[in-house]
Amino acid sequence: MKTAIAALGALAMLTGCSGLDDCNKLGGAVAITYDLGFNKVTIEKQTKAGQFQAMRVTYLNDDSGDIPVRLVANAPVEEGKKKDLATKEATVYRVMQNNSQFPDVKEGHITFDTLGGAGDDADGRFYATFVDGTTLNGEFCGTVRELTN
Repeated sequence: MKTAIAALGALAMLTGCSGLDDCNKLGGAVAITYDLGFNKVTIEKQTKAGQFQAMRVTYLNDDSGDIPVRLVANAPVEEGKKKDLATKEATVYRVMQNNSQFPDVKEGHITFDTLGGAGDDADGRFYATFVDGTTLNGEFCGTVRELTN
């Protein structure tokens, strides 16, 4: 039964509404329990006092204001290098009106296949397996915005 649920979740790859790049996708077994609906993806380079802090990928539902998935990869972030989602290197979480949260990450990573500065294109992918055995995976692409604190 658990295998069937995981397989169904893996097939439930979501893309946002029309106009969103085909490269922005979410899927995995968590789609059975958690709303993964989004219609916008942002990729942000976070800096503080001129120092690079992190890359942030946000899957956003502009209609509700919910963030079904946000990934943060802490500096240093290098093109083609995996960042571990089960450590302090990177994290995945949600910001939802119903306060729902993912279980803790057992294993997973985020990789930026292309990574530029503000105004440049970036793309990549991620996967996570949570402690309850469910999975979350996705792909992202877009133009990098700079976010200064």
